[in-house]
Amino acid sequence: MSGAVVIDAMLATRGTPEGLDGLRKMTAHLRRQGPVVAHCTVDRLMRDVGMNGVRRGKEAARHHPRPGRAPGR
Repeated sequence: MSGAVVIDAMLATRGTPEGLDGLRKMTAHLRRQGPVVAHCTVDRLMRDVGMNGVRRGKEAARHHPRPGRAPGR
């Protein structure tokens, strides 16, 4: 499967609910559409195009250091 075909299929999802999906859901969506693609291919092409999933319902993860521990450990 050509990378250009997969990119066109990914770009066709922009503006739709599927366009907000991350790697796992985008791979499943593309496989349902027809092209057999590997998740690593979808990952690479999503990075190249600048697409990434949208975090819904959760705040960004924050690191809270444990008290009594040395910094950086």
